[in-house]
Amino acid sequence: FVATLAASVAAVTGTPPTTTCCPGVLEIRVYDQLGIPAVAFGPGLIERMHGPDEDVPVANLVAGAAIYVDVAAALAASSI
Repeated sequence: FVATLAASVAAVTGTPPTTTCCPGVLEIRVYDQLGIPAVAFGPGLIERMHGPDEDVPVANLVAGAAIYVDVAAALAASSI
């Protein structure tokens, strides 16, 4: 899944993604405890997320939506 997401990010943005540890509190820790692989991905800037000045550039929203579509299509194609 991570490879599929990374490939979609690269295909849509033209740049391979970087990975980092999220400084926030996410439900991913619960999934991990249950043995369910998970990642966090979104269009916002990590240094401004969930703060008083959080914003998301419109171009990031458009790219994020395209990435979600690409990931869904890749996953659907791989499960046929």
